[in-house]
Parts: sequence; C-alpha cells; structure tokens
Amino acid sequence: MNKQASCCCGAVTVELSGTSKLNALCHCDDCRKRTGSAFGHSLYYSKDTLKIIGSKPKTYAIGNEYGNQVRHFCPECGSTVYWYWARFPEWVGVAAGCMKDVVPAPTISACHHNARHWVTIPESWAQY
Repeated sequence: MNKQASCCCGAVTVELSGTSKLNALCHCDDCRKRTGSAFGHSLYYSKDTLKIIGSKPKTYAIGNEYGNQVRHFCPECGSTVYWYWARFPEWVGVAAGCMKDVVPAPTISACHHNARHWVTIPESWAQY
C-alpha cells in the first residue's frame, strides 16, 4: 500500500511504497533544529520507492559529525518533507509528522546521549 507525506501547505507531496526500514527519534542538534522540537521523528524507506507527486522542493545540504544530508523542503511553507543521508545511501528519510497516515511508534533513539533530560525513552528501544 502506498503512503503519502506532504508539507504544511500541501504543495510538496511525495508517495512512498513498501514499509519503512527504520523508525527512529533522533536527538542530534540538526534534527532538533529541523523540527523545532526536542527531537526529530523519522521513517526511512528504500530510496527508489519515493515519487514526487506535488511541486518540486528546494534543497539544503548540511554536514555534521554524523554525515552529509540533503534536505528537501517546500519553497512556500518551509516544511522539510524528506532527505537523503550519506550514512544510509540506499534509503530516504521522511519526517514522520508529514505522513498523512498514522505511523507506528519508533523503536530507536538515535543520538540518545544528546537527548533532553526530560525526554523518557522506553527501555525496550535500541539506544545509539
């Protein structure tokens, strides 16, 4: 079953097929800044499943200690919808909050050492 993700205004919409390969919260500074929150919630899919069905997004390249990313965001509302990350070259990351359907709970806490002290992660989640 295909899934869709879109920006706030709906101009940039993408379609994904298959199931996510990874479902994680990330506490790195860049993910916090991308979301304006204490963490980013990301789903990763095989990159060949992504199809742009809305407007063409703008891109922003960023590099940090975790590798290079190219983020794709709406030129109208500024929402980051998806990105490519050198660490997972076969995958595309999608902002979980942009998904039109309900997404399952994450199972991984990435950059956990950088989590805000008030964020509680279940012990059953993998922590990196």
